[in-house]
Amino acid sequence: ALGHELTLCYAVMVIIAVGTLAFHGTMLRAGQVLDEVPMIWGSLAFCHAQFRAADTRLGRTRTRRAAPLLLLAGLGASVAYFYVPFEAFLLMYIASVALLAAISVHHSFYLVPASSEQKRLLVASTACYVCGFAFFWLPGEVGCHIFPLMRRVPAHALFHLTSTAGPHMFLVATALLKHEGETSARKSAAVVVHPRDPSLLYLPAIAKLQGNLAAARRGAPAAQTPKRYTVPGSGQGR
Repeated sequence: ALGHELTLCYAVMVIIAVGTLAFHGTMLRAGQVLDEVPMIWGSLAFCHAQFRAADTRLGRTRTRRAAPLLLLAGLGASVAYFYVPFEAFLLMYIASVALLAAISVHHSFYLVPASSEQKRLLVASTACYVCGFAFFWLPGEVGCHIFPLMRRVPAHALFHLTSTAGPHMFLVATALLKHEGETSARKSAAVVVHPRDPSLLYLPAIAKLQGNLAAARRGAPAAQTPKRYTVPGSGQGR
């Protein structure tokens, strides 16, 4: 496995998916709560994963100080959710995503010696999520009240696709930030992304190579990249 913090992030994404199904399938308040409140916790869990990745690479322990603050922020936002209008919740969520973006950019571009591959994944994940919000969610929410034709366009459904692909690519980038360059005998000696070029049809996953495979990877051309890989947090090879 690539770390319990990444497993936690994927678990929150599953909870959000269940909440989304419950809300859009029933349009009940309980489903809306299960859909929207975990979104805040998801952003904060991603922040925790970023701190853990930087701590692993730099040999520090700042995650211990950041975790209680993230927990308090999540509790505060969860309580406020039931007392503020939706627009205020939306601002809180945007603020949590902006915090996550600032932390990840600081780690990958200034603090940790990240590879160009990791940086490309980080940029791609951010672009996927932001473009989905700007070109699918906003037009779907605003346009359907102005242009009746927009009600026939599945803009909101398309946003759910980008809001799943973007976070997944972000977690792959976070795992790469944490594990690339490992040399310990207990861990993998090489980490690669498979496939190298993410697309809408085939999203990337992390491969942790063990022993001789890792040594071969360091001296092998890209064409020899093995097909076996491990999905972050699952511990299951494919």
